[in-house]
Amino acid sequence: MKKISILLTVVVTSVLIMAFLGCGGGKSNDMEAVDNLLREAEDLIQSGESEEAIEKCDLALEIDPENADVYCDRGYAYHDLGQCEKAMDDFNKAIELDPELATVYYNRGQTLIDTDDYEAALGDCTKAIELDPYLSVAYNNRGLCYLLLGQYDESIADSDKALELDPLAAVTHVNRGRAYGKLQEWERALEDYNQAIDIDPSRQDGYFYRGNAYFHLGVLDKAVEDFSKAIELYPEDSSAYHNSAAAYGEMGELEKCLEDCTKTIELDPEDTLVYYTRGIAYKGLGREEEAIADFQKALEIDPMLEGPKQNLREMGVPGY
Repeated sequence: MKKISILLTVVVTSVLIMAFLGCGGGKSNDMEAVDNLLREAEDLIQSGESEEAIEKCDLALEIDPENADVYCDRGYAYHDLGQCEKAMDDFNKAIELDPELATVYYNRGQTLIDTDDYEAALGDCTKAIELDPYLSVAYNNRGLCYLLLGQYDESIADSDKALELDPLAAVTHVNRGRAYGKLQEWERALEDYNQAIDIDPSRQDGYFYRGNAYFHLGVLDKAVEDFSKAIELYPEDSSAYHNSAAAYGEMGELEKCLEDCTKTIELDPEDTLVYYTRGIAYKGLGREEEAIADFQKALEIDPMLEGPKQNLREMGVPGY
């Protein structure tokens, strides 16, 4: 799923300064060319054509190599392509040229989140908020950092602020729901996931996490329904298949559980717990040899798991 960024900026400040200095109210040809290239790059970014956007930014930087906005936009394009190191280089350069540009801190923070550096991302989001207290997405991302760092109350507080500024931010409802889930407040989590899906019915993560909430609330049929929708929207999500398998297992539909476990393994053969889940299903169906093989496979990946060991002992397998 693509992350939506607000980094797209326009060159304004330098134009106003030139006009103030008596340049006849017009732009120089070079400034106008950079402005046009920047707009073209932003349009390309919006349409998902990030490589072409980078080409436009490169041309703009040939004309004006000290333009922070261009580095900011090119950094986002690199980030969109998964080239995080190049994105970081451009964001760092943009900050060097213009330390007061809130959006570049926000976008550098997003890249840091994607590279799992949550503490550094937290600092960038905080800086973005200091520079622009109305930047709702910065509160959202800082809330996400707190969530990933296990600081759930702080995460909820930032999500509250983000939603105060932008009540229709579906992603923020999802993030706040996840924080409530970590606190075992499943009813409140469910409310947020419902709102996220009402705002954006195409949000795959909304259905995935709502399925988790229904699972923990014991509403297994709705859990399966949501996991199925999540799979429909993103068929490569191994976690959705595994969670669906777990729900089917709780419902006693062991053949369907096996089917989803096997699909999970196809997508992610290193998912330790899915072998345990499938082993339990095989055991419940009386297919002991296959159950033993799966429990042993789970222990091969993670020798510290107690569940597979206990089942192997119960089945009389020596050495466990």
